[in-house]
Amino acid sequence: MINISLCSRDGLFMYADRRIFLDQNGHVFMDNPLTVAIFAYKDRDAWTAFSREVKSTLDAEWPGGLVSDPHVQIQLKNSIL
Repeated sequence: MINISLCSRDGLFMYADRRIFLDQNGHVFMDNPLTVAIFAYKDRDAWTAFSREVKSTLDAEWPGGLVSDPHVQIQLKNSIL
């Protein structure tokens, strides 16, 4: 598993996750996609441009390979976030 995350005290949390597996013969296979998620836990409007820039960079690096839903809303109940 490859998992990279970063957090800013200015209100951003971002992570990238990729799962790589071995089959029963020891061959590597990577059927799972790379997941990149960006969450703003404060000053959400300030992070919109950053999110667009990340999406633009990924689109340029992997043309046609990006699936995204920028309107996903996640809230944690009973959380300080």
